[in-house]
Amino acid sequence: MKIAFIQPINHLAYDVTDYHMCLTHLVLKYPEYMKFYRQKSNLGDYLILDNSLIELGQSVELSTVLRAAKYVMPSEIVLPDKFLDKAGTLNAIDKSLERLRRPDTKMLRYKFQAVCHGQNAEEWKECWDALQEYDEIHCIGIPKVTTTIFNDGRPEAVRYALNNNLANKEIHLLGVWEDITELKEYNVDEASKIRGVDSSIVFHSTVENFSYLKNQTKKPEYKIDLVKNYTINGKLLLENQQQVLQWIQN
Repeated sequence: MKIAFIQPINHLAYDVTDYHMCLTHLVLKYPEYMKFYRQKSNLGDYLILDNSLIELGQSVELSTVLRAAKYVMPSEIVLPDKFLDKAGTLNAIDKSLERLRRPDTKMLRYKFQAVCHGQNAEEWKECWDALQEYDEIHCIGIPKVTTTIFNDGRPEAVRYALNNNLANKEIHLLGVWEDITELKEYNVDEASKIRGVDSSIVFHSTVENFSYLKNQTKKPEYKIDLVKNYTINGKLLLENQQQVLQWIQN
């Protein structure tokens, strides 16, 4: 499993892996943000371009994602989805793929990620099974909100996915709900079958001087602002990042 450490715009230099996620609305608004991730793409790093659903309350239109993609040239784009809405998500995916199949698009050069949604565990599983049928979808994202709809949290959803991955889709974990130690719950075999995870929780925790070595692993109780300039302990941030990398690589 790899991790994309999400950093605020003014702290992008703390991005220390070759696996990244950037947000469509920030790519289009902040040139320094766009240039940073375009450089990562040029270096051959794996770059996911997200549709900004969590940040904006709803995903941006496919045309907007594709416009941002021209600037950063991602490896993969996240197709529009509907939060906790199986039917709405599948409908949005159908519309997106219909557009992408047009002769003038020729499926572009990107891989496509679809996010699996449902209001409850049964709907989520139905959505997962339905997404197996789309040949164009390379990766399925499992959002952090599944922590709230499965009795045993997101790991239960992940294990369903791993046991029912008939089309052998890659798996990406979108965000971390409230405690970074979720990533320790996956055994070596499970972690090896999860391509990656993204989260701002490590930076967020460090802003509050939480140390993972001291088991201060819960997310602070406010939303981090990705365009704010924070005072940060760089040594502690690196220490926390290294601790997470150790968890997911063992």
